[in-house]
Amino acid sequence: MTTTKKYLLQPNQEYYIRLLSGFLFIWFFHFSIYGQAQIKKTLEVADYNLWGTLYLEQVSKNGNWTSYKMNYNSVSDTLYVKKRDGKKLYRFATTSNGSFCGEKYYAFLEEDKTLIVLDINTGIQKEIRNIQAFEFSVSEKYLITLEINEDKRSLVIRKTDGLILKVIDNVISYSLNKFNDDLISCISEQNSKKVILQSLKNLETQELVVEERAGVFTKFTWQQGGRNVAFIHQLENIEEKSTKHQVYFYQPANKNRYV
Repeated sequence: MTTTKKYLLQPNQEYYIRLLSGFLFIWFFHFSIYGQAQIKKTLEVADYNLWGTLYLEQVSKNGNWTSYKMNYNSVSDTLYVKKRDGKKLYRFATTSNGSFCGEKYYAFLEEDKTLIVLDINTGIQKEIRNIQAFEFSVSEKYLITLEINEDKRSLVIRKTDGLILKVIDNVISYSLNKFNDDLISCISEQNSKKVILQSLKNLETQELVVEERAGVFTKFTWQQGGRNVAFIHQLENIEEKSTKHQVYFYQPANKNRYV
């Protein structure tokens, strides 16, 4: 014989069960409405061009800023410069890559050869036109630009805020060492070619390494340590249709030059 036990709920138990049932009803009703409101839009072929590819570009010295780029197929690429805490974000419609200078500046070169220098803390921008290339010194004190004006190529050394400190005219080629504190260049001056070494630790210090009336100096290559430099003197013989090459090696510390 099976015995069935019957349990009676006390008044306070009935109250809590009704309360729980009401809560569950409201919860299910809310999320059923929310789910209906979140119906996803059907993806169309025309939407594909709105998609892009994200590329991480650079991170600032102390990691407080990062730059990244979105590349698109049918619209202009967008360059972003963003603070790590997300409180500041700059957008630029450009395909160019840029460089940070410490935690204060970011610069990039537009297609029309305009250099944009952004103070990432204040948002103030400066434009420098006719720029072919640029670099910041490792010391974060200088902005070095290669500029072309009326077929004249000049190396311009500026403070990072844009103030011009020194100009080296008639530059044919140049190279910075890995520390960005020595700059060697070949310049054309009074029917001769000169190789000069410019210190970025002291702008008043400039050395004449070698001077020749014919030929040109090219292919500056710094030794692995970044202090000694090699380069080539290229001399063309038009009549013989030949080219002669000489390799130079220069040690700035003791001013020794070898050929």
